[in-house]
Amino acid sequence: MGRGLLVSLLLLTTIAAHPAGWAWPVEGEYRLAQLGAELQPIAEGVSLSQARAMAVERFPGTVVRAETRMRNGRRVHQVRIAGVDGRVRDVRIDAQTGAFL
Repeated sequence: MGRGLLVSLLLLTTIAAHPAGWAWPVEGEYRLAQLGAELQPIAEGVSLSQARAMAVERFPGTVVRAETRMRNGRRVHQVRIAGVDGRVRDVRIDAQTGAFL
């Protein structure tokens, strides 16, 4: 077997064996506890992925866009949903409390 093929096969096997695949953590969900420490989940607040799920649960449809912005000194998740009723909604969720704004 060629060396390049062997390396590729090893890389694919490693990626497939990893439970999260080849994905990076969603912004805001993880932080470094200490220098050199592993990534750990943040216990406080609502992540962008959680906000997406909350928005779709309240307003069924497809998420078109989701981002986190600063508004009046607070982090706010903005989720745009193309609803099953044909309407497009911009849903805002406070990143600290999880409250719909």
